[in-house]
Amino acid sequence: MCDQHFEDDLKQFLLHRNVSRREFGALSAGAGLMAVLPRVVNAQDVTESEVEIATPDGTADCYFVHPSSGAHAGVLVWPDILGLRPAFRQMGKRLAESGYSVLVVNPFYRQKRAPVVPEGASFADQSVRDTVFPLAQSLNATTNATDAKAFIAWLDEQDAVDTNRKVGTTGYCMGGPIVMRTAAAVPDRVGAGASFHGGGLVTQNPDSPHLLVPNMKGFEAARAAGAEEIAVFGAASETFSRKNINCSIAESLERFHPVMDEAKKHGIRVRGYVSCVLGCPYEGEIKPEAVAKVAKALYERGCYEISLGDTIGVGTPATTRTMLQAVKKEIPVAALAVHFHDTYKHALDNIKVALEEGIAVIDSSVSGIGGCPYAPGASGNVSTEAVVTMLHGMGVATGVDVQKLAAAGKFISKALLLSS
Repeated sequence: MCDQHFEDDLKQFLLHRNVSRREFGALSAGAGLMAVLPRVVNAQDVTESEVEIATPDGTADCYFVHPSSGAHAGVLVWPDILGLRPAFRQMGKRLAESGYSVLVVNPFYRQKRAPVVPEGASFADQSVRDTVFPLAQSLNATTNATDAKAFIAWLDEQDAVDTNRKVGTTGYCMGGPIVMRTAAAVPDRVGAGASFHGGGLVTQNPDSPHLLVPNMKGFEAARAAGAEEIAVFGAASETFSRKNINCSIAESLERFHPVMDEAKKHGIRVRGYVSCVLGCPYEGEIKPEAVAKVAKALYERGCYEISLGDTIGVGTPATTRTMLQAVKKEIPVAALAVHFHDTYKHALDNIKVALEEGIAVIDSSVSGIGGCPYAPGASGNVSTEAVVTMLHGMGVATGVDVQKLAAAGKFISKALLLSS
């Protein structure tokens, strides 16, 4: 659960801050971490208030915080299973200081006003679990959609919210599925969504929250937000496909059809991704022919470009070349891209091979941020800084300012509490 992840991450963070055991005990209460984080750069003055929002099922107690002047993009925050509490008020406040009008809700308002557990309560405590599990079980797809519509409608009525801009929504643990249902329930207003430790995001049920993204509701939400390009994700491994998107390879390709048809109708480009092209955490070695088969299916279906992903970073120059040559027999090289994770520090060598094979598009990530929850042990993507530096050393002009790129890497690493 989220709180266990939070406590583990907090321990690692505070070890580097030389915080004493006693101080750690105090900070672990939840909002304590916010006390040791640096203040938001150029933080705006904010106005905070406890608000009551009428919904079809009752009155929800919520926390609303926004910059003290002007109208700003709205953000709807769904807490984890421990509900609206100081930690989430602090999160909302930091977002507001960065220029957003933020509503943090009590998802359990039908049964209990916030806080639903004492400050500092831990999910590891059985008595806490006994309190929150019944509350969480009282929620479902219908209540999520009802609340999403009511909360976003309320946001749109506030002077501090700029209704010319899309609303963002984020959820933690059990809030992850609610994010997806929010985007599906109010597709014309939700322009961005994020989930952290999204418990229940993928299930075996036909109405699994993750299916709201590739299906037509998700596409319509993306189109309403002005998306000019979307992506579909397949895999060369049957097991990974089931772990990642809860269906077989063949089923995943079938699911993409209606979305891709609509994308073509509206002039929206579709990029395809194939995971585990050089190895799978569950099946081990993947045959190049299996990669070529999936890539060809995506290309023939209408993807303008296919990104071949070494999801767990086990590829070598030799296996990379063999795989690429197999795929090139089925797809024009101009429609291919590569996506390497740098688990075993082979990514740059593999990219050189891709360049030799005529591939000119390379996926990368500033500071090597990334990874995959369904690929145990996988590191982040190869860092953009390393790729650009290598290309410049090879005499390849990229048009990228390395100094500005490095500054961006330091900024995001600091924000995510990572070493840069």
